[in-house]
Amino acid sequence: MPDAHLVYATHDRTLEAFIEVDLATEGSRVFAWKIRRYLDLYRGGSWIKHVRVWPRILTIAPTQARARILRRVTETVLEAQLFRERLKHSTAFGFTTLEELLGSNGPLGEIWSVVGESGVRPLFRAAADAGAAEASSGALH
Repeated sequence: MPDAHLVYATHDRTLEAFIEVDLATEGSRVFAWKIRRYLDLYRGGSWIKHVRVWPRILTIAPTQARARILRRVTETVLEAQLFRERLKHSTAFGFTTLEELLGSNGPLGEIWSVVGESGVRPLFRAAADAGAAEASSGALH
């Protein structure tokens, strides 16, 4: 069960996301278990009755160091999965900190560290970059 389910819509896009707010009170094994549960839910398909597209899993951590740890845990869990390449392509896991989320760039800014990508990315690319984003999979989508 995520901490929140977010639906954000603009005139041309909709974002469905499950939000995990990490307080650094649980160990890496507990977080890995959560990621495995999300993957089990994805594979089970029951979510299709409730949402059109599999939601992004966005984790908000208290610090950059904690966000990096949780991203590595997620990468490790994904690497251990059967059909991992398909799962990596079909699911999106993003990580940021509360400070970045509340900062001047806001939640739609280039603040998300995304599994399978280097650097930080926005949730949406600008319309001018949309074609390049589709080709490169640079933004969370």
